[in-house]
Amino acid sequence: MQKQGTATLGDYIIFLFLGFIWGSSFILMKFTLFGMNGEPLFSAYQLAGLRIFIAGFLLYPASIPKLKKIKGWDWLFLFMVGVFGNFIPAFLFASAIESNLASGIAGILNSLTPIFALILGMVVFKSSFSKRQGFGLGLGLIGAIGLISLKSGSGEILLGPMLLVVVATLCYAISLNIIKYKLDHLSSVTIASLGLGLVSIPSGIYLLFSGVEEVFVQSDQAWFGLGSAFVLAAIGTALALVFFNRLVARTTVIFASSVTYIIPLFAAMWGYVFKESLTIYHGLFGLIIVFGVYLVNRKPKVSVK
Repeated sequence: MQKQGTATLGDYIIFLFLGFIWGSSFILMKFTLFGMNGEPLFSAYQLAGLRIFIAGFLLYPASIPKLKKIKGWDWLFLFMVGVFGNFIPAFLFASAIESNLASGIAGILNSLTPIFALILGMVVFKSSFSKRQGFGLGLGLIGAIGLISLKSGSGEILLGPMLLVVVATLCYAISLNIIKYKLDHLSSVTIASLGLGLVSIPSGIYLLFSGVEEVFVQSDQAWFGLGSAFVLAAIGTALALVFFNRLVARTTVIFASSVTYIIPLFAAMWGYVFKESLTIYHGLFGLIIVFGVYLVNRKPKVSVK
């Protein structure tokens, strides 16, 4: 039996798979919003609604047998995982990218998740931390501030869209800590399927009144956009969440959230392929964030209470 907290070869394979899938999710969002020709297709809210509803619908068969295992406060914590780990971030990321935030930059800012996970773990769950982790926390925040202060290709500082991504990473960190400290007795499939299932219901209701059908009348790129949303939901949300929750349960919150090390690499790769506006300074501040996250994730030698 694997000792909890010890990563195996299989865990590292899952780790790389998640990095690629989530690093590719930002460009899939852009395809759903703008198609291949850059013309607006679905709105940010429609994209978020499609992503959550499709993912939840695909996991419904897995959720039904799990219902009898859920008792008491588990329902509240599962709903919170659905809200903070899926629902809110889906809308925030979609809105940020709709505002012309480069997918590569969104991927870099996503690296803040482990830093927020550490902060929340310390504040809410009274976990210990080391001086090295504190230094890494400071570096990560400096890198984030530097990245946010940079101008986009159009000469604007996209402060609003970047702050949306930062808030989304905070939501991810909340979900991570709930899974680790409150739902560790449930399987990864149970958490993913029921968490998504609970928030897919309001997402489906919203889609009924969102005017999605009008997109198919107005644009011949609509099916391409819908296909991108389906891949994003099926693989980037539903399947990835099952694997991610399994990784959290088998290893540690910090190890699992460290997948954000490699998400920026894949996100920036797709940004380069599709000629997004990224400069050496984006890369520099991105490296500062990643190095800060690395220090945060290193096993502390001396803890500070």
